[in-house]
Amino acid sequence: MMTKNIIGGNDNLLVGGDLVIHLSPAEQADIFDKFFASADLRFKNEISETGKVFRISKQIEYSTEKIFTSLKELGVPTDIAIKIPLHIIDLLKDVLDTYDNKHIVTTADIRAAVVIALEGLSLTGRFTGDTTSTWAAAYIRRYGNPDCEFVKVLDHGTSRDLDYKFITTELLPHILSRTLGLPRCPETEPEILLSQVFSTNRLRTMSTEIVRLVNTLGLYSIRYKTLLLLVQDLALEPPQPWLVTPETQKKVVEYNIIRMHTYHQIIGSTSASRNFALLGYAHQEFFRHAGTTILALYGTFLGAGSHYGLSELTRMLSLKHQHLPLWSHCEIRSIETELQALKTSVTELKFNTQSALQIMRFPPADGSHFAKLEKNVNYFFDLATDLTNTKMRIS
Repeated sequence: MMTKNIIGGNDNLLVGGDLVIHLSPAEQADIFDKFFASADLRFKNEISETGKVFRISKQIEYSTEKIFTSLKELGVPTDIAIKIPLHIIDLLKDVLDTYDNKHIVTTADIRAAVVIALEGLSLTGRFTGDTTSTWAAAYIRRYGNPDCEFVKVLDHGTSRDLDYKFITTELLPHILSRTLGLPRCPETEPEILLSQVFSTNRLRTMSTEIVRLVNTLGLYSIRYKTLLLLVQDLALEPPQPWLVTPETQKKVVEYNIIRMHTYHQIIGSTSASRNFALLGYAHQEFFRHAGTTILALYGTFLGAGSHYGLSELTRMLSLKHQHLPLWSHCEIRSIETELQALKTSVTELKFNTQSALQIMRFPPADGSHFAKLEKNVNYFFDLATDLTNTKMRIS
């Protein structure tokens, strides 16, 4: 029976499966970083001079680390997951030779090479054919068939790609329509309303999250109804949903008002007064949670990956002039009356929103903008707190 050698120290290198080496997390990370950089450089020297590959019509950076991580997530042993990115370079060179080096390497080529490398592990005698086939099948389900860039959405005998166009023109509009209970008519076409509610960047972020979620399921195809219900749960799940419903409103408001108060305390603390990095972050989070609190109180749209929350508030307040049918359908139409009761107005709310966004957009390094934001901070703190107490009686 082979004995297992254990060696301690800072100068050891990983040399075999029967050798256990004790390294600190920092030392392990350094070894992996050096390996990834070396493998990426080899790809650049031997496969693509730019170090990029094509995904549909766009160029993206080739990443050994991403391949390694994807394999580890499938349960592939570390020593195998770290060898495959090197092995696929040889496979990709064969692809280039076949096309007389005129072929542009794509992500589909890389996925095909990974699948071939996984299936070839059975020839080493270390793994059974069933094991390697399971890894290869799991890789295809999660990251796509080499012949197709997208998960397929199946609906009534048709098959469509789960891409940005499908998500923004069909899936998200359908969810918006279901959530709001909108009738189908020219004035309330969900495809049109979606562009009014969410910015292009916000839609891109939401689409990316949807694709990432579906990819983690390890599916090559998914039924539309299943996808619709899955994404609807993603969009409505508190405490940070994309859309607020009567069922989730109280939880979302409480989550955001508590965090708004927390960051308000940090902004006012003496210890943070000279820590510009902390103050900058605290102001961003304060305004994000203040804006989200106000939006949630009216059961409106929050979006995904919002940096400020005030951006969405600005878009919603502009609906009255940009899309009256949607404005009249949303609860936020009552905000004018409620602001008047609190001795303020939509005009003042818009002014403070734009002022805060403008000041934070290009913050000076000396921190002089924090004093300018003081009035905006006080305004939103009082407004969000008063509206919450008025509408929900949250103490």
